[in-house]
Amino acid sequence: MTFLKNTLWATLGIVVFTLIACSKGDEQPDTGYTSGVFISCERAFTGGTGTVSFYNRLDSVKSDIYAAANNGAKIGNVLQSYTAFQNVGYLVVNNANKMITVDPKTFVTTATYDTGFILPRYALGVPPVSTSDPGRLYVSTWGKGGVDGSIKLFDLTAKKISRVIPTGKGTNKMILVGGKIWAVNDGGFGNDSTVVILNVGSLVSDTAIEKRIKVAAAPKDIVADNNGNIWVLCGGYDFSLKQDQKASKLIQIRDEKVVATFDNLPSGAAALTLDNSKTTLYFVAGNKVYSKDPLSFNTIPPSVYLDNSAFKSLYGIGVDPKTGYLYVSDALDFTATGQVYIYDLTTKTLKTVLESGVGVAPNGFYFN
Repeated sequence: MTFLKNTLWATLGIVVFTLIACSKGDEQPDTGYTSGVFISCERAFTGGTGTVSFYNRLDSVKSDIYAAANNGAKIGNVLQSYTAFQNVGYLVVNNANKMITVDPKTFVTTATYDTGFILPRYALGVPPVSTSDPGRLYVSTWGKGGVDGSIKLFDLTAKKISRVIPTGKGTNKMILVGGKIWAVNDGGFGNDSTVVILNVGSLVSDTAIEKRIKVAAAPKDIVADNNGNIWVLCGGYDFSLKQDQKASKLIQIRDEKVVATFDNLPSGAAALTLDNSKTTLYFVAGNKVYSKDPLSFNTIPPSVYLDNSAFKSLYGIGVDPKTGYLYVSDALDFTATGQVYIYDLTTKTLKTVLESGVGVAPNGFYFN
């Protein structure tokens, strides 16, 4: 009887231990990429392969997660951007003239598309507008010679480019606002100073540019605030002349018209973002981070928000929708591994600096 009791207690103990172990196991953090920050790292334009680093928002950065998930395979040169749409990740590889798709949870590659993409830059997903619309993916390209810019519609069902909309020289960043794509033409290997609007409100309206707005030389980035304004950051660079035409400028557009221009900013402005409330602008220029309250319109110019002597070559910027923290990438000399500075916008304090695991020339962030 004693033996039977001991056996029953032992069995019960094993069951309880197993349940506890399973419970603890269920509470362990996800080892995949379902929550965290993807850091796109270009690599030098002259050679090497772009990479993607992954930061889990806690204590670690994984480097080159694409190679790790694909038996050492290389993305190619240059990795311009990464985004995800409808549970598919899109790596846009500029110099290699291709787009790679991956499972965003594992980063295992699913396909490579290298037909029709000439110096591609960014991908933008447009949700379905009707029951017959599976959703659409638009890709900006610099095009032949770096000046034959266009926006290409990538058919998500046929898995190929189905439409090419000529746009301008060096078509680059895009945003979706009220059924319309706003895209900047930064000049590519030439010069341009326009923003174009493409109506994607239906399956048949995206055949040509709806409107072209003159801004300033080399518009690099574009955002929309919460008060009906579009903001465009212009770097002032003319690649064809290999020189700055003018100082960088911040342009305010309202009702599809330029209503304010903030000039005399340091040359080389490159990246623009908004806080999560979409009430404050942050951008990189002259190796500093500037800020501006959009609601002040043209009464108060942008001001320096961060000026750190450790900054070498500020390159990318973004705000994490989960934490509200500001991420700023530093490409250093574009040959060594870069760094990422993370700031708390509420307290204006530096939270951490990511160094180990960040690739060469970090240029942007995708927050998951």
